[in-house]
Amino acid sequence: IDAWISSYQPDLPKQDDPEFAVIDLCTTPVKLVANKNHPLAKKKNIFKQDLEAFPSLSLPTGWFPRTEAKLRSHGLWSTEARMKKYKKELWEGKTEDQTTLSYATCLGLEVMKNLTVIDYDLNLTSGESLVVKKNLIGHEKIQSLVSLLKRRIIEKAKIHNELIPCL
Repeated sequence: IDAWISSYQPDLPKQDDPEFAVIDLCTTPVKLVANKNHPLAKKKNIFKQDLEAFPSLSLPTGWFPRTEAKLRSHGLWSTEARMKKYKKELWEGKTEDQTTLSYATCLGLEVMKNLTVIDYDLNLTSGESLVVKKNLIGHEKIQSLVSLLKRRIIEKAKIHNELIPCL
């Protein structure tokens, strides 16, 4: 893999990483989401204690340590979704039980039609980044990909006011 689009910005390689460069494309808040029929779906003034009563999706411990720590600080990240690659039924499909909580950005919600945003601030920002091997950063195909992705982000930012392009 020479380039990888990632959504877990807090856990991406740092600037001084010897092997990988990270090109941030956009930032956006991460939202707490659930099935539209979840008991918290229409509730206001939600507190951490309200969240702790419900299962919340997580990935294996340590995969995304900074994101995990932030979500655990809210009493979340409690129910591991065991999957080697993304499958709807193993992630947002779990919310169909009308009790499981999950997380999404505005871009994710475009494809997760049955989810609604819960009125609770996770105080977590992520977004989209392109992770590239440092020795390929100047390659014409990588630069072309970056240009294409930035154009697409600008178009999405016209639809989602909380999506901030990194240009």
